Amino acid sequence: MIETKDNFLDDATFEKFVREFTSDKLQWFLQHNIVDDDGHIQMTHVIYDYKTPQSYMWNFVQPIVNQLNICSVIRIKANLLFRTEKIIEHGMHIDIPEAPSIAKTAVFYLNTNNGYTKFEDGTKVESVANRIAIFPNTLKHTGSTNICKTPYRLVLNLDYIESEDTYSVLYPNAPKLSNSYND
Repeated sequence: MIETKDNFLDDATFEKFVREFTSDKLQWFLQHNIVDDDGHIQMTHVIYDYKTPQSYMWNFVQPIVNQLNICSVIRIKANLLFRTEKIIEHGMHIDIPEAPSIAKTAVFYLNTNNGYTKFEDGTKVESVANRIAIFPNTLKHTGSTNICKTPYRLVLNLDYIESEDTYSVLYPNAPKLSNSYND
């Protein structure tokens, strides 16, 4: 149910990712709540949402989009959580509750630290640079802060549909599409 892959991107592509996401040119936005009204803060950078790219970073995430065989993007955003004195888990949640049942979530880790993603069954995926965790969008999970020397935990969160039959899932009552003018 939870698939993890280490060394997801080749070294050169991953280094470019890290350089871009840690650049002082990238704009980050303060979020006053992480899950519901929990009072915790994080910095986010939304790359794709509302059926359209929201950032120039859309071009930089294409290697991940292609490697995951994404057919339809729901949302892609980067989350930056600062180091805390003790590990803080932010509450079990589903990223996009209204997403179709075949949707997936992927968490791509951009740095190594002692933070993690924890799932409702207790499984933890440690934050290791260039690791990705892929799971059904319906699986509740929580992120955490870190307490090691690394000043922040940086992840890319992707919500998407992998199926090639996306159209029929999203629009089950619509007429079949045709590739021929003769139909």
